[in-house]
Amino acid sequence: MKRPHSLSFQFTALLSLTMLLVGLILVACSDTPTTPPTTPISSGNPSTASGNGSSSASGTKVAAPVTGPDGQITVMAPPPTGENISGQIFWVKENNIWQSGAGTPGVPPITTKDLGGKQLTKATPLAIAQSPAISPDGAKMAYAFSPEPEGTQGNIVIGQDIHVLDLKTGEDKLLINRDEPQGFLDHPAWSKDGKYLYFSSRVPRRDSEKNIVGEAITINRLELATGTREKLADDAREPVPLPDGKSVIYTHVMASTGTYETSLQIMNLQTKEVKTLLTKELGFIGIYFPQPSPDGQWISFAAAGGPDINPYASPTATPSGQASNNAALGNPLGFNLGMTGLLPFGANPKSLNAPAAHGVPYDVWLVKPDGTGLKRLTSLFEDQPMTAWSNDGKKIAFLAGQGFYSINSDGTNLVKISDRGAHSGFDWVN
Repeated sequence: MKRPHSLSFQFTALLSLTMLLVGLILVACSDTPTTPPTTPISSGNPSTASGNGSSSASGTKVAAPVTGPDGQITVMAPPPTGENISGQIFWVKENNIWQSGAGTPGVPPITTKDLGGKQLTKATPLAIAQSPAISPDGAKMAYAFSPEPEGTQGNIVIGQDIHVLDLKTGEDKLLINRDEPQGFLDHPAWSKDGKYLYFSSRVPRRDSEKNIVGEAITINRLELATGTREKLADDAREPVPLPDGKSVIYTHVMASTGTYETSLQIMNLQTKEVKTLLTKELGFIGIYFPQPSPDGQWISFAAAGGPDINPYASPTATPSGQASNNAALGNPLGFNLGMTGLLPFGANPKSLNAPAAHGVPYDVWLVKPDGTGLKRLTSLFEDQPMTAWSNDGKKIAFLAGQGFYSINSDGTNLVKISDRGAHSGFDWVN
């Protein structure tokens, strides 16, 4: 991957507008579902790192991805059922956060073609609300909010803050302000005791002449009672604390080197000791959206590649439900523009040599916090699935570009609930 070219902070009006439009297009893509597959889908069952995922927990054979003579890989999935799921889900549609689920009078239900629900946020056409995170008591929703762009003297400024919404009264407040006008705060996550809010931050990295040469990505936490903000790690995003409050898991991403290699890491919050759980050496070319189980014994996450797949021959998903690996991935390190919604700071779009946003196929995996027990839960080649656990830890719901699903945490009983997919954040309260 080539290193991004330097851009001056003093953009011309034309260049700024061009970058703005590119960014808005990518963000719009980030909550627009991929066209669902027209063929029914089948999932692999949980497989260990050395397994092939061809049998269920009961030993029943299930269909697996089929590679044709021309190199195309066809992935099958069950037809959507439209059945309701217990509790409430929170997701992003048309740059706003929506709430769906059973037991909400007067609200459209989840169907095979739509997730129904009601709109919670009030983002204007050029603003964006995303990354919903419900507080442990269910009363509030933290989320990332990017207001409409501001422009002065030919400079267009886009940034993002963390807001909190009272789900009962509808009162919306700014909770965490970005460090600088072009900063982006994202991925809020509550501690189980409600005392802390964890989040990601990304800001431009500049040279001595104030030219933007890259970006700095960090994970942080805010002590809600005191307002004390603490940086926990560099080159990191998507922090989520374990239920016991002693550790935080996150995606490590090498933004400082410009490679954007990803790995899964865990940090001891007392000692700040970091352990890497999963790396590209296991064949992973992209890791996304880690989430701990309620008892803290497992971590679900989405990943492209993996130990049972050759990452350099991974197929590129297409809206038809088929995927082709005829062309090598342009970026084997898995950097995906859809991960952040905007181009990296200082990047020339032509220099990234990256796959199209939401193009690399992902699946759902599990691993224990000590790095053992790695197993693949699905073989759907989906589009950035985002997982959430049931309170008893027995079921995982996940929302992806091609639909909304649930599966038992042991890998059995995969159900596609709806063909309506989404990106940019997901939470489930049950």
